[in-house]
Amino acid sequence: TFSPKPVLDKVIYPTPVPEVHSIADAVAHYRQTRFPYGVDLDMNPQEWDPLDAPHTLVGGKTGAGKTVYLRTKIMQASRRGWAIVIVDFKGGSFSDLVGWPNVHIISSDPFESIATIHRMYKLMNDRNARARWDQKQWDNNLPYLVVVDEAAQFKVVLTRLWNTQLKPKTGGGKEPPTLTELNELARLSRTARIHLVLGMQRPDHDLIDTESRDNFGNRVS
Repeated sequence: TFSPKPVLDKVIYPTPVPEVHSIADAVAHYRQTRFPYGVDLDMNPQEWDPLDAPHTLVGGKTGAGKTVYLRTKIMQASRRGWAIVIVDFKGGSFSDLVGWPNVHIISSDPFESIATIHRMYKLMNDRNARARWDQKQWDNNLPYLVVVDEAAQFKVVLTRLWNTQLKPKTGGGKEPPTLTELNELARLSRTARIHLVLGMQRPDHDLIDTESRDNFGNRVS
């Protein structure tokens, strides 16, 4: 028996996530945190489980709803007490979130964005290094949500800056170090409780290498 798929409402609000009230609660409830974001065409709820799929890849053309999805994730993570870092190299898309609870950094130009990713890269390495000597350290880390909007265009801008301004005359590699750091974050930040959400128009873009892409188990288009 064939029947047509249901017509979705224009707006479907995700189920609100429970709010935590302290850093200790955010850390304690990390493993139980799930982020619902809608329903599929069979009206089954869809949610992101960061423990199962550490990172999220969001694709869609301009106006399709990527920014709405990213803002939903930011607000949900805020309610769960996560530390939120937003890489908005073009500036403006998230400026109204300045002062929101738990929003720690909003970069607003390419140079701030380079510094922000490097800061998260250093945090990941520091957390993982401490945990090598004491496994319990991993369980004490506050979760981070790192949102990178227009990630594919960010690579274009980074490459241009690297080739025209930032690359040293000797010893510089072909690829901007920020891209290397971003790929290492995708591969190694899960244990450090740092979770990436990348938004881009074409999810097949080569911003993330094949090994890193495997960690983006939650994919939304």
